[in-house]
Amino acid sequence: MPDGLRFALAIIFILLLMGILIGWMISQEMDKSPIEGLLERESTLIYSDKHFIQAVTPAYYPNPQIFGLMLGGTDNEMAELLDCIWFKESSRGQNMFGDYRNGKPQAFGHFQIWLKYHPVSYECAMDFECSAAFTEQKIREGKGHLWTVYKSCL
Repeated sequence: MPDGLRFALAIIFILLLMGILIGWMISQEMDKSPIEGLLERESTLIYSDKHFIQAVTPAYYPNPQIFGLMLGGTDNEMAELLDCIWFKESSRGQNMFGDYRNGKPQAFGHFQIWLKYHPVSYECAMDFECSAAFTEQKIREGKGHLWTVYKSCL
């Protein structure tokens, strides 16, 4: 077989493999569950065997020293408490999804709010100021126990 023919066959073979791989990748994208589509607005998703594994979200990191100022004059003690909860719940915005059930997150945002139990929108949970204000309100109402890390932050 001439060298030119071998080269052409090798190129055709590589192109076929690339087409198969691209087709497979597209079909994997079509198999995403609705929750993955929702989270995709905010995150880069990691998949394994068509199951949601982890979401990595670009985070917003306010300086902890100005935490209280950002929340409209929150006192220092409350600011420290919120910063501790924020750190322990989402690593200051690095882990925006948590409390997984059947491979799907139940808690969302900076303060890991369970949306199905609280009157908070997805957008609010993902927004630092809104979720911090909700968390502060619940703590002031005596409901800090809603966050499992609350006592360890006192």
